[in-house]
Amino acid sequence: MQPKNINQVEDDEIDLIEIFNLFWDSKWLLITLPALFLIASYIYAHGKPSSYKAEALIRIESQKSSIPSIEDLVGFSNKNVNSIGTEIEIIKSKNLTEKTVSELKLYISASPKKIRHFSNLYQKFFNSEGYEKPNFYFKKLNLWAEKYSWGDERIKVDQLNVPNTLIGKELTLIKLTKNKFKILDTEGQELLEGELNKLSSKNGISVFISELLGRPQTHYKVTRLSNRNAVSSLRNSISAEEKNYDKYYTGIMLINLVGNNTQKILDTLNSVTQNYIKYNKSLSA
Repeated sequence: MQPKNINQVEDDEIDLIEIFNLFWDSKWLLITLPALFLIASYIYAHGKPSSYKAEALIRIESQKSSIPSIEDLVGFSNKNVNSIGTEIEIIKSKNLTEKTVSELKLYISASPKKIRHFSNLYQKFFNSEGYEKPNFYFKKLNLWAEKYSWGDERIKVDQLNVPNTLIGKELTLIKLTKNKFKILDTEGQELLEGELNKLSSKNGISVFISELLGRPQTHYKVTRLSNRNAVSSLRNSISAEEKNYDKYYTGIMLINLVGNNTQKILDTLNSVTQNYIKYNKSLSA
């Protein structure tokens, strides 16, 4: 009986050694996979575009009778609830949001082309205020990176009119020199060549650009949205709710707007609130 137990122990020791050797042979794979996962997680977390939130508070003045009801005295009246709900719908209404879209020309979308996550990561750590691109060892890789934004490139389009066939289509604007640019259609065909701070027109397109910061050959995305889609996008981006204190209704409305461009969301929120205030004043006039 004793020899059998010795053989069993030896078999167990051999199995452990084989398992250790298996792990040792795959050590680089076991090291590489977690490392790649950590790198990908870091790029995703730090390469996301920054998100900003603007808030505005508006006090709703409710019209009350000179003789308060029992509900008003004990603080459980639902009049304010109904009033706040109505005012929120007014703020997000088509008529008021159309005014904001028209005032700020939110039907024009323009931004530098970026490589998702990588452009933002490079800008955050190496190029916070410049326009320089990373230099790669391979020439083809450098040519490929030339067209993307790697820093603080910016564009401001004050006017953009296109034929109906191009509404909602993403056009490509390429900076040629300090003051010159060209616009390509979705198939890469040139539509027009223009100059900064001058109205350029050709092929049914008219465009006026007042700001174009970046390196020559940098590509920008330019789109003329339909008014309907621009209004719908704005209405969906506005969130409003009553600012409550415990179970009591304050009559104060909190309006939120989230976006990647601080100045744009501030201007948009200011326009939305001002249009709402003007609307209320017109009712009481």
